[in-house]
Amino acid sequence: LMTSLLFLFSTKLSDFNRALTNSGLPSELGYLIISPIYMLPDFSDRIHRIRESQQSRGLDTDGNILIRIRALFPLVAPLILGALIETENRALVLETRAFNADGKKSSLVEIYLPQRERVFQII
Repeated sequence: LMTSLLFLFSTKLSDFNRALTNSGLPSELGYLIISPIYMLPDFSDRIHRIRESQQSRGLDTDGNILIRIRALFPLVAPLILGALIETENRALVLETRAFNADGKKSSLVEIYLPQRERVFQII
């Protein structure tokens, strides 16, 4: 867990995605790895907003385990529905950006890796 957190806080995700693509990994697989990480802050904000709005409507989310289980569906259902809608929007954006287009893709920024970092990457 500490290694994952250290990696997430010390690496720009756009550079990591570009490095995955440059290493020969298909761009679809790179996107599959990176996209959930990009969505974590949005999910955290959305969960907080859903919880506040449900509490303002009178939903009791604090208490014993039975109360929390009863409050689970009204909290999770809007999160899942919102995630499905966002997934459709992301698919449309990827399609308009020619994500599945044939041919080599170019990048505005190239990543330079010194020899020692290439060795570290292989290890």
